This record gives sequence, structure tokens and C-alpha cells, in this order.
Amino acid sequence: MIKKVFKIAFMAILFLSFSNVSLAQSAKDRWRCQHVVKGLKLSKELSAKFSPVFYAYLKELHQAGDVYDNLKDKYKTQINKCQLSVEQAQQLLNAHWDSDEKQVQVRQKYTQLFGKILKMNYVFYTFKLSNDKAPK
Repeated sequence: MIKKVFKIAFMAILFLSFSNVSLAQSAKDRWRCQHVVKGLKLSKELSAKFSPVFYAYLKELHQAGDVYDNLKDKYKTQINKCQLSVEQAQQLLNAHWDSDEKQVQVRQKYTQLFGKILKMNYVFYTFKLSNDKAPK
């Protein structure tokens, strides 16, 4: 009986951990991946290889921008009221440039990774399609 309870608990934990991965992807990211796959007209086989790499790309791209976004959120009131101090403005600018640099590095890294799955012209269109705005 105890073994059965542990087995069920273990399976539940596994299920929840895998379901959290898909829950962690925002609706916008899911739309973006579907939009790219559809736009590139990828086969199911290529889509299965491409999608996990694309989600990893989006995650790293978001992380690269998080420092700036978090700082911008911190100073939101001052920004809206045009009351940033010189130091706050410098902090924001530095964070913005750092985030931009990190995002370029992520794009360069994933150009190579996408190139292992897709032809380079498809990689180009991957980045182009991934910048399209999700419908509201």
C-alpha cells in the first residue's frame, strides 16, 4: 500500500514538473513559436526539432532583457513623472545598453543552433517572423 502511494506521488510530481515547463511559456511565446513554424511551413518532424530550441531562445532573450526591464519597472513612477535623477537615468541607460548587447549575443548563439536544424535562409526568416507582433 505504501509503495503504491509513493509511486502515485512520484508520478504526480513528474507530471507537475513537466506541466510547469509548458505553463512557464507565455501565451505570447506560444503564439510566436506557432507563428514562426507556420510562416516557415515546417514539417512536423522539423517542427518537433525546432520548437524546443526556439523556446530556449525566447527564454534566453527574455532573460537578457530582464535587468533593464526590472530596473525600468523599479523607476516607473519617476519615469512617468519625468523625475529621474541623473544617477537613475545613467543606471537605466547602462542597463539598456547591457541588455541590448546580451540580446545580440543570444541571437548570434541561436543563429548557429537554428542553423543545425534549418537552412540559413530559414534562420533569417525565423528572426524576421519572431519579431512580428502578436495579435491582441
